[in-house]
Amino acid sequence: MMADRGARVDAHAWVVAKLESWGRWTVSGGAPSGYGQSCLTIEEIRSLPVQAYIPMSPPDCERTHEAVRKLPDQLQKLAVAWYVDGHLQRVIARKLRVSERHLRRMHESLLVGVGYCLKNQSVKYPPLHLLLK
Repeated sequence: MMADRGARVDAHAWVVAKLESWGRWTVSGGAPSGYGQSCLTIEEIRSLPVQAYIPMSPPDCERTHEAVRKLPDQLQKLAVAWYVDGHLQRVIARKLRVSERHLRRMHESLLVGVGYCLKNQSVKYPPLHLLLK
């Protein structure tokens, strides 16, 4: 079972990389109708842990932004809390009023949905059966 779980994570690693870059792009003010720039001080920024991510071009980030916007509201909120705001899982679970276990399932649905929308950019919404697995 653990090998299967690892395979699933690896299968979605490219989506996680895109969402991490999208989150940084959104925080920097690049997203249309995004969440604005960070108001952190230099000292606060320096105290944050360094995280590597794959830089993406603005058009690539815009495609990821559109993919997220095609998802149901709850998954959009999860994407923002996880990748833009950088909240801890337990904080996100409490904010969304779900258990941490359900949050992990929602995150899996987020990755599947964004991946599907990035591969199939002409669709309006991802099929529900993919999000409900």
